Amino acid sequence: MQKTGYKFSSLEAAWLVWFNSKMTMSEKHKAWRKIIKYMPDMEIRVGKKGNEVAFDSLHRFLTDYMAMERRWLKDFFAFNQDSVLSYSFLKKNKKPCAFHTESVIYNSYKKCLCDMKDDIERYAEDNIGYIKFSQRELNGNDGYDVILDCMCRVISVEPVDFEEDDYNIWYCFWNFPLMIPTPFERGDIVYSPSRLIDTSLSRQRNYSNRKKHRRIL
Repeated sequence: MQKTGYKFSSLEAAWLVWFNSKMTMSEKHKAWRKIIKYMPDMEIRVGKKGNEVAFDSLHRFLTDYMAMERRWLKDFFAFNQDSVLSYSFLKKNKKPCAFHTESVIYNSYKKCLCDMKDDIERYAEDNIGYIKFSQRELNGNDGYDVILDCMCRVISVEPVDFEEDDYNIWYCFWNFPLMIPTPFERGDIVYSPSRLIDTSLSRQRNYSNRKKHRRIL
């Protein structure tokens, strides 16, 4: 892309930040704040006609997206006695790409985090890529999945069930109408590493007739 001199639009830059599974959530938010500060604003429309989600401002959309993720993370750590915790690991370059369960069920963050850190050290030679830290309610299906790197830094957070307003925001990054040119030529060998967001979390689905939107795991 540097050779061709291609310049990314504000929308393309925002999407590339979201797509990067190696960036922490904090790093993504920092990058999006720079886009808001230094790159031009624009209107965005996502989805097919008749089922379209529109935002008058990309800058406002990114602000709302970051606020949503911070709220989800706050809710995740607002642990109560009606919830349980667990964690599992994803090894680097593991095929098929799937988390394998290593933990028991916990009712204490302190104990869960302590055992998680012990297991990270124990399985260090297994080349751990990511950790899925899960919270589920005992009396229902609500909860959250937080994806951590091997240093326990937050990569992403998602609820099991989406409120409709949240879903309309979350849905957009999966469906932005982007046409980024590929810098490849015939005969090039292209390596596409597995992406965390494709392996640990759900595929995007549109449940337009539901008040809540469940991720398909």
